[in-house]
Amino acid sequence: EYQSAEIQKHVTRTMLANAKQGNWNGQTPPFGYMTVAVPQPKGKDRKKLKHDPATMHIPQFIFETYVNGYEGQKVGITRLAQILNERGERIRGKPFHVSNVHWILNNTAYIGVVMYNQRDSRTRETRSEDEWIPIPIPPLISEDLFYAAKAQMAARNPKMGVAAEKNGTNLLTGVAVCGCGGDGCGGGMTTATGKSGQYRYYACSRRATA
Repeated sequence: EYQSAEIQKHVTRTMLANAKQGNWNGQTPPFGYMTVAVPQPKGKDRKKLKHDPATMHIPQFIFETYVNGYEGQKVGITRLAQILNERGERIRGKPFHVSNVHWILNNTAYIGVVMYNQRDSRTRETRSEDEWIPIPIPPLISEDLFYAAKAQMAARNPKMGVAAEKNGTNLLTGVAVCGCGGDGCGGGMTTATGKSGQYRYYACSRRATA
């Protein structure tokens, strides 16, 4: 039992070090991305994320349609899921559900950073933010489009803020920093005021004070 625990600690240390180097540890990539092996001078190949040519258009369509509308009409998350299914789009082989669309709209992986080590794999509890490890990936959309979608979600449901809409999930299922890539980059809750009142969202602390 002791030996098993020590092996697990070693595996965990190795995976954390791998993530700190910007490598992917093998979990399922965000929808619209795929893994690619990157040869190393010594040792095994490392994995990075890149756009998946077969699916990358779908998250882009989701953000653009949610912000700009479809056929001249504004659409909510429920209608957007219906549109995707009417177009024959699938997410990992299955029809789109409202929760899938909400997850994508709340996931800042699409502006260039995935957070690793957010949760304890055994307890599923969220770790403190200083333990999170940002992994930069190629963005699929602009930050302007991402935050426009955030503001629109808040305007549609100001009581719940950007982290909830019908059949939605918590914002923390996404990631909490942007793609600024600088030292001190970190996620934090920011309050902003729009036409519908105040709303809250996660944003890079450097970006918020720039």
